[in-house]
Amino acid sequence: MPGVDNTLFQHHADSMRLQGQGMTKITATTLDGGRSVDVPVVLEASSPAALVTRKYHLLSEGVTLLFQTQAPGDWFQLSEIIHWYSPWVIHR
Repeated sequence: MPGVDNTLFQHHADSMRLQGQGMTKITATTLDGGRSVDVPVVLEASSPAALVTRKYHLLSEGVTLLFQTQAPGDWFQLSEIIHWYSPWVIHR
């Protein structure tokens, strides 16, 4: 699990299955809150058949994800998420 031993990781993307109505904004934030990235808005399908991948780049021990609906009446259900990361290479 990233962040357990204070090792830096490159966080690349999240793949997720979303279902619902309307638009959902996803914000990825570093653990110290020093940097955040708004992941492109996802329009949910009526059924969660496809695995949608949203790419971004953050360098931190770990990241938190905030999911927000954009309008009253919008809703989402997250049924699967895969977080893509790799160790940060200090000496290249």
